[in-house]
Parts: sequence; structure tokens; C-alpha cells
Amino acid sequence: MTADPEDEFQILETTLEPGQWFAFRPPMMPGKLTNVHYGQKEELNIDTKVVEFKGFGNGFSNTLYFERRNGIWKLMKFEDLSD
Repeated sequence: MTADPEDEFQILETTLEPGQWFAFRPPMMPGKLTNVHYGQKEELNIDTKVVEFKGFGNGFSNTLYFERRNGIWKLMKFEDLSD
């Protein structure tokens, strides 16, 4: 999900092809995670993870949902609910 560039009060929901992810991903610093959700348990055998990127005071809000399938992590859902 993301905001419709034609009408920012509408939300678009679609499925991305694997090669389209890089056009929609939020900016990330390679090799570094910051502002970790401290309440999330670190379980090695779990097959789902949620990563949130939020900007305090600027309306930025992205949520990424990952699943591990056959040992490989895959992005399953991306939500851009930024203002």
C-alpha cells in the first residue's frame, strides 16, 4: 500500500514484481539498523518479521512484512502510509 501520487488522500494497493521493489523501498543505510523496536523478541526460528520505518514529526511511515521461505527471506508486503 502507498499513497496515490494523483490524490494523496487515496491509498493504492497492488502487488510488485520482484524487480520493482528497489523503486519503492525506503532509504536504508547499508549494514545498519537504527531505532530498533525494543519490544520485538529476537527469535531465530521464527519465519516472519516486521520492519517499520517512522519519521517522528515528518509523517514518514513505511512498514515491511517479510517471510522466510525455504531459508530465504522475502518481502511479502510493503505499506507506505506516510502523510
